Amino acid sequence: MIITKETDYGTISVSNVVFASLITDCIRDGELTNSLWPSTDKGKQVDKNSWNAVSDTAKLIDVDYIDGMRISLEFSVIIRFGLSIRRVTKRLADDIRSAAEESLGLDVARITINIAGVRSRKDARRNTKVVFDYVSD
Repeated sequence: MIITKETDYGTISVSNVVFASLITDCIRDGELTNSLWPSTDKGKQVDKNSWNAVSDTAKLIDVDYIDGMRISLEFSVIIRFGLSIRRVTKRLADDIRSAAEESLGLDVARITINIAGVRSRKDARRNTKVVFDYVSD
């Protein structure tokens, strides 16, 4: 889906590829690099180091408008066993929100992270949603 925003300079369009790039950059961040992996909603990992990781991830992101002005993002990840789901996903969601607001000027209302799997010796399927709602500044 392409999000459009009217400004004084005209219409700005942002595609899922831009959001996928933000998400993969935040996941590649130092603290999260070996903690999370982008995945399908069925728990199959998207290779975050391949050249087409961003385009593969873009197909798996849902972006919508809430109230016509603020955006909502939803995507899936695999998390490493033994980590606090709440702490790691909160860090990721806050990083994505900051990046979207700073680089795109978009106000983020909600980020939903689906935990599709847990990685230990083997990947174990999970079906857990973590939702972060943000109040407009």
